[in-house]
Amino acid sequence: LLKRWNTYRAELLSSVVRECADYAHAHGRKVSAAVRRDPPRDLEIAAQDWVRWCREGWLDIAGMMLNPNSMGDSYRAMIREERKLDVGPAYIRPTVYTSCWPEETDFPLMTSETIKAIREEGYDAFSYFKLDKRAIELLPILRQGVLAD
Repeated sequence: LLKRWNTYRAELLSSVVRECADYAHAHGRKVSAAVRRDPPRDLEIAAQDWVRWCREGWLDIAGMMLNPNSMGDSYRAMIREERKLDVGPAYIRPTVYTSCWPEETDFPLMTSETIKAIREEGYDAFSYFKLDKRAIELLPILRQGVLAD
């Protein structure tokens, strides 16, 4: 019963994505989404059949939500795994985000290290998730360092 429920939820969400994509593409727009990083489990947890959305051409860009708290080799392994997914014509972009916890003071370093790892793994772009006041304050600092030309 749970499997049928998850399939039903995924189909509902997929129909919304398809309708939005049809509308956006008809008006010359690209469609992106922040997606979870584990396609088999994403159907169960979040009803996201995002690999299908990419293959069907509904998503142009999939921003993988990766946990920057798992820095170092585990983070690099995650962004390497992204490249192995067959997503048709869509682009996969690792997602960078600032912490939502105000007491975390190491988010500038984590953000910088995340961007550095993404570049070193050969990605030419990334998505930025949660562009809030903290992120906007951080961007000028990043432009002097890891985002400098």
